[in-house]
Amino acid sequence: MPNSPRVLIVEDEFFTREFLSICLEKSGYQVVSCSNGADALAILKSGSRDNLLCVITDIQMPKMDGLELLQAIRSNQSLCGTTVIAFTANEERLESGLEFDSTYIKPDTKLLISGLKDLRDKKTIWQ
Repeated sequence: MPNSPRVLIVEDEFFTREFLSICLEKSGYQVVSCSNGADALAILKSGSRDNLLCVITDIQMPKMDGLELLQAIRSNQSLCGTTVIAFTANEERLESGLEFDSTYIKPDTKLLISGLKDLRDKKTIWQ
């Protein structure tokens, strides 16, 4: 689906990343995925943001975790408007002082997909 919204999934656990990718693709999204925040930041900085709806990130990951990724996105002038969603089982780490645009608790993919639909509808209105 070439005009479908793109979602960047950042998740270190392979099976979770693949399951979420399949769920989102079946819901009409194009999916790009990687296993850590450093790789996600490289993807975002490479200019691969065309039709990007949001970044969905786990919190606890190697190299660069989700909180560090959020901080890097928010502090970068060309990326700071990017919607960043936390999808995590680690609720305690969310008390960082940084705010994600939305937070969903694993493994509730139905609620996440519903939230993405709402986000897509809102972004369509403002374009």
